[in-house]
Amino acid sequence: MSGNNPLGNIDTCKWCNVSRSEKPFEGVQLCSKCYDKATSAVAHPTLCIQCSKLFTDEEVMSDLLSENGYHHSDAKYLMRSCEQGCALCRMLWLQDPNPDANRLNFIGSHLHAETVRREKGDLSKRTSSHDINLLYFSSEEGQYRLDLSVSTSASE
Repeated sequence: MSGNNPLGNIDTCKWCNVSRSEKPFEGVQLCSKCYDKATSAVAHPTLCIQCSKLFTDEEVMSDLLSENGYHHSDAKYLMRSCEQGCALCRMLWLQDPNPDANRLNFIGSHLHAETVRREKGDLSKRTSSHDINLLYFSSEEGQYRLDLSVSTSASE
């Protein structure tokens, strides 16, 4: 799978969308310079500020479950976070199936969550909670969607 320049059929790097792709990385093609950035980021993993809030901040959790989702970032933020080692940002940046090089320049990225309703506790003290089982991201509403399976639940 390689990135296609929206202006032609030239295979371009999925990371920078400028240089010719040369090396495979996590299912996409990158140029040598971006491949070096990507492998360095993998060697020094971290979470960016936005991603570290995903399951720890109550307001962010509420936004994830809302109709509009959680506004994560724009293209520049995602690229910078990828270079600094954020694995989730790298997944959003590289695995987004939208081939348009300008996919995040105008709308930014919004993450959404879907839940599974589960009953917890014994019969006399049954409580319900909503466990997140899927995060998804779309860089072009109604056309491209990247689903990420997750396994989390709120502690009681």
